[in-house]
Amino acid sequence: SHTEFRDKASLIQQQFGEPGYRLVNLSVDTGHYFPQPAMERGMLMSADMAVKSSAPVALEAGSNTVSVTVRGSIQLVSDPSQLSP
Repeated sequence: SHTEFRDKASLIQQQFGEPGYRLVNLSVDTGHYFPQPAMERGMLMSADMAVKSSAPVALEAGSNTVSVTVRGSIQLVSDPSQLSP
């Protein structure tokens, strides 16, 4: 997660003895996961049936696992005046 990335960046900055770091690039990949309601997975609706249906689509109970990958680049900053407040 973003917090884990920030923690690792801070650890690297401290290990190099620099007063700070600047985030250069950050990419978050969710694997294009979009949960689908149970009805969409189970059957296709005709256009007439979809229009006539006024009840909300019920979601299936249970749990899902979602993986997120965070990648980024940092630049160590040795001049404290270059750090953002």
